[in-house]
Amino acid sequence: MTSSSKRKWIVFFSVLLGVLLIGEVAGRLLIAQESVAPGQWVHAIAWLLIDIWILWNLWRTREFRYAKELFAIGLGSNIVVALGWALFFKTDYKGTAIAISGTWTMICFFIIGLWMIRALLSGSSPIAGVARTCLDEAIRMKVALVFILALMLVVPLLPFALDAAEQLRYRVQFFMTWSLMGTSVLLGFLTVFLSCSTICNEISRRQIHMTLVKPITRAQYLLGKWLGISLLNLLLVTIAGGTTYVMVRMLQQQDALSTLDRMGVDEHLLAARATVLPRPPATMNLKEKYD
Repeated sequence: MTSSSKRKWIVFFSVLLGVLLIGEVAGRLLIAQESVAPGQWVHAIAWLLIDIWILWNLWRTREFRYAKELFAIGLGSNIVVALGWALFFKTDYKGTAIAISGTWTMICFFIIGLWMIRALLSGSSPIAGVARTCLDEAIRMKVALVFILALMLVVPLLPFALDAAEQLRYRVQFFMTWSLMGTSVLLGFLTVFLSCSTICNEISRRQIHMTLVKPITRAQYLLGKWLGISLLNLLLVTIAGGTTYVMVRMLQQQDALSTLDRMGVDEHLLAARATVLPRPPATMNLKEKYD
């Protein structure tokens, strides 16, 4: 790292920590003096300045790939937070705000997960190289993007398409069933289309000839394709499963129509079960009794 780069990092963190420290100290002092509203405003302004400072530095270093993507994530997150904050306090649009926030959160986790998978496949192994190429190809394919975006829209939007007049246990069960079914169907179609098209496209475009002339066997090539598709599916299953869990917990907090309805949700749908075998009393010897 050059001296100019070190100086830029020192300036960045100095301003960041300075604004954070001033905002926290000033805000807590105002709250301690029973000026709660001014203290909260100072906190909000400090975090707003920190947000602007981070986005500005990401924009200045946008020639780097990850800086450009982080800037897009940060800017999109600010827009979603502002839109969700404006819609959340309106009763008719509260579900819309939560759905938009959930969709954007899934997209952000998907991008971060892709970074982690690329870092995992950054080695010099031929299998890792083919898997990394397959992953990048999947992101550029329109068919794959359609299924990925459909997955990230269906899971957060499905809970708010339910009828609030229905019993809560029916709503929770309906969401759990259709979200898991929708995830499996969409990922199944994604796997079929991606696994077929990734090899067929390379054959039709004659790109496979450039790959197989390298020191890589056909088994390594196919294993790399399988690894790339499997890691993509694993990432999407993890994101969809986490979002489904959060949405189920949010549905659980809604008001039930009756005490029996609440018991059906807490003690039937969302209760863990284990097999328990009957145990006779220690004084009873069944073997001697029935022999």
